[in-house]
Amino acid sequence: MTVNSSNASLPPLLSFYGTMLLCNSSQRGVISLTAYFLSFTLLLLPLCIRVVYLGVQKWRQQPNAIICHSDAFTYNMVATELMNILGSCLSCCAAYTGFNIMMILGMCLFLLNFCAQQYFHVLTCVERYLAVVHPIIFLKLRGNRPVRIRNVTIVCVWLLCFVSMAVLSLPQDHINAVSFLWTSLVLFVILFCSLSVVWVLIRPKPGVGKRVDRTKVRALYSMMVILGVLVFRFGSTTIGSAMYHSENLVVDEKCLALFCMTWMGLPSSLVLPLLYLHRAGKLTCCRKTDSGSDQSRG
Repeated sequence: MTVNSSNASLPPLLSFYGTMLLCNSSQRGVISLTAYFLSFTLLLLPLCIRVVYLGVQKWRQQPNAIICHSDAFTYNMVATELMNILGSCLSCCAAYTGFNIMMILGMCLFLLNFCAQQYFHVLTCVERYLAVVHPIIFLKLRGNRPVRIRNVTIVCVWLLCFVSMAVLSLPQDHINAVSFLWTSLVLFVILFCSLSVVWVLIRPKPGVGKRVDRTKVRALYSMMVILGVLVFRFGSTTIGSAMYHSENLVVDEKCLALFCMTWMGLPSSLVLPLLYLHRAGKLTCCRKTDSGSDQSRG
């Protein structure tokens, strides 16, 4: 099946899944799927395998240790990224074989990852916000009871992902406003939490004066990179969602909006695995930078 007309609008009752099926079955869709699958797999699969290996190793060394919140969110994110790799593989194979059932299964796994990314990035931004802006509250969130609350929250996130996937099966004119408002809300929460953290990092502590704290400088640089990637991802998603739900777009233009949103989510998939490896001291470039700054300070 190909997209036959570039001048015809989509049927008003066509669901999001139907639109994706049309787009992914087109010639441009097949090329985009193949390139996305290869790029996503080469960039992310080694990171995910490394995170899983380190997580299992840490669990075997300390089986009764409490998993910190950021690690728990990262493990769940890695699980969704692995599902996305499998979904991209299925969609890519279906694009060449014309097996629509396989294509739909691949799209479901992709959308599960797309929804989960939003929730887990919001949770990690809120965690960073509490750790930097409200450290006393953050310290109280350690222990068995907060961990149980966190685990319940993660279960709720997964349930929300499945609910979101079910909502996307509704006709598009029923979900246009909800989809745009939700992506806008996610972007607002991420901006508020991240900019609050940046403000605390650049503001000097009382009594410290103008002395440069290299630890805060490194944290600020890391935070600015994370903020840039997340704003790029969710800002483009918000704009792409508004364009996609426009009634004036024809089939090819809606497909282009979908392809752009798919590709612009790729950099944000690297954030949590790279941060996890950085915390574990497994990023060679960061170790060299840190040691070099320590030597210059000495």
